[in-house]
Amino acid sequence: YSSIPANLRMQFLTKHNISNSDFEMLCLAVAIQIGCEKCINAHIAVLKKNNINTQTIQSIARVVSIINAISNTMRIA
Repeated sequence: YSSIPANLRMQFLTKHNISNSDFEMLCLAVAIQIGCEKCINAHIAVLKKNNINTQTIQSIARVVSIINAISNTMRIA
């Protein structure tokens, strides 16, 4: 299954009022949160095509990780 494309592009979400790069950054954040490697890689590829640099992509991952850690801590408390 790992060699088969997921084909889960969110075509129905294309009618929004934000830039395509911002939309892809949000999608990347969600993919990181749920841990879908195929989605993460797909969104990173689109972001790189849109000239979003590696540091920005890493910052998105960092912010999502912090939010996830806070969420997990609050569930424990």
